[in-house]
Amino acid sequence: MDKERGRDVVDGEYGVWRTVCGKRVFIKDGQELSDAMLESGKFTKKAIDAVDENEKDPKKQEMKKERGVISKDELKQFLGPEFKGLKGQAAIEKVAHEKKGHVKGAFHREDIGDIDLVWGTDKAGLQHIISRRQEQGIDVSSFLDEITDVVEHGNFGGPAKSPDSFIFRTDNRSAVINYTYKGNDIQYLLTAFASSGGGQGKKKPPQ
Repeated sequence: MDKERGRDVVDGEYGVWRTVCGKRVFIKDGQELSDAMLESGKFTKKAIDAVDENEKDPKKQEMKKERGVISKDELKQFLGPEFKGLKGQAAIEKVAHEKKGHVKGAFHREDIGDIDLVWGTDKAGLQHIISRRQEQGIDVSSFLDEITDVVEHGNFGGPAKSPDSFIFRTDNRSAVINYTYKGNDIQYLLTAFASSGGGQGKKKPPQ
C-alpha cells in the first residue's frame, strides 16, 4: 500500500484489490474490471463477459448509484449472525427457520465459486424469495426444495436485470446471484423464481 496515494501497488502499477466471485483481483488505475479479471487468469469467459456487460450497461450503473454504498457495520446488520457448517438444503432450512442470519458458501459452482445464503430483506435474499412466492400463491416449501439445484446446476444465462448479477436457469426455475451488495464484495443468492425454457438465452423474466 502506498500510504501517500492511498492506493495499492503491484509490480509498479497503482490500483485496488477487489474480490469478485470469491477471487481476489487487482484492478490497475484506469483498467476495466473485466480486463483485470481476464488478466488474472482466474475466471471463466462466461463470468468475464457477464461482468463486462453489467459494467457497460448505463441503466445498471445508474441503479448502483441510486442504491448507494453501505458501511461494513451496515453490511453486518444486513447479514446478521452466521450459521456455520451448513450446505445446500440444510442451509436453506436453517435460515428459513431462524428468519435471520446467513451461511457463507452455502452453494458452490465451478464457474463463479462459493455463493452465500442470506435471510436479507424483503428486496434481497431468502426473505424476499419466500415473500414473493407466497404472494404468487406458490407452495413455498416445495419451491425451496428446488433452489439448490438451480443455483448449483442451472445453465449460466449471463447477466440478470439487477446490477452486478448473473442468472442461472433449469427447465422451470431461475436463480439470480449478485456479486456485490451496495458497494461490498459479497456473492449471494438475490432471488429465485419459476420460469420456463431453461437454456442460456438472454430473456430476463420477472424476478
